[in-house]
This record gives sequence, C-alpha cells and structure tokens, in this order.
Amino acid sequence: MSDKYIDELLKDFLRIVNKHLPYTRPTLRELRELKNPFIILRDGGIHLIDPSEIELLYQYIDPDDEGKLRIPIIIEVNPKYGEGTAVVREPIAAKVVSRFLKLSHLKEPLFIYRSQISELRRIFRTTTTVVFIAE
Repeated sequence: MSDKYIDELLKDFLRIVNKHLPYTRPTLRELRELKNPFIILRDGGIHLIDPSEIELLYQYIDPDDEGKLRIPIIIEVNPKYGEGTAVVREPIAAKVVSRFLKLSHLKEPLFIYRSQISELRRIFRTTTTVVFIAE
C-alpha cells in the first residue's frame, strides 16, 4: 500500500472517531443563559451540558473571559506528543484548565497528561471533549 492510501484511510478513520465533535461552540455565558444548555454535534446529534459544570467553570474563569470561553473545551490527542499526552490550545481554556488542575505556571499551549485528562474529564464530563488528530 502507498503512503497516500494509508493517509486517506487514517483521515477517514479520524472523521468517524471524531463525529462527536461540536458543530457549534457557544460561549460559557451563552450556555449559562439557557434553561437546558446544549450543543449541536457534527453528526447532527444534541449534546446536553450539565448546568452544574457551567457553574463550576465560573470558579476558574476571569469575569472578562466568560463571554470568550467556548464550550466544550477541546482536549487534543495527537501521537506526536507521546503516549498519554494531550494539549489544550485555546488560551482562555488553557488558563481555566491550569487553574482547575492547580498547575503553578501556564504555558500556551497547555500540555496535560493522562492522569490530568482523567481528572478533568471526570469533573467536566459534558463541558470538555477529546479530539483525535494525526499529522
């Protein structure tokens, strides 16, 4: 098989694996204003957001950023970072995640590891999502 064929197969596989990704990403403030907060997924499905997670995120965000933080927070997994490593690229999301994880210094992008991903996803199950990328 050629490398081009393998690359195309991988792209198709990742498209299937990532069908849970959001079509729209409202801000934290926009979701807080909804009685039943939700987002639309790429596959047309609806993903309900737990209102208690929205309120908990407010403990970790600067008031000026609540209208800028897009939900869900994207956690990017890419094999080039190494096994068990992920990255949060968006600056405001990286700041919120680093505060939640009690990291002493913030670098952007923010690299987090398997145990941190598990802790983040355990508490913010509906307001975070994992995307799989292969470059």
